[in-house]
Amino acid sequence: ACTASKCLCNRVQGQFCGNEDINKNCKNDHVYECNANTGKACDYGYRKSCATCGKLKC
Repeated sequence: ACTASKCLCNRVQGQFCGNEDINKNCKNDHVYECNANTGKACDYGYRKSCATCGKLKC
């Protein structure tokens, strides 16, 4: 399940790995889903590929 987070996004619908350099609320090793309507992202939690290479797939 995708839980509410303080991670903001660019209003482009879709999933991405967090980047703490851009926003400390978007954890590097978590995958988020951006909501195009609100500009807020929900958190799907830890994903190994995000931790390993910073991408949804390495």
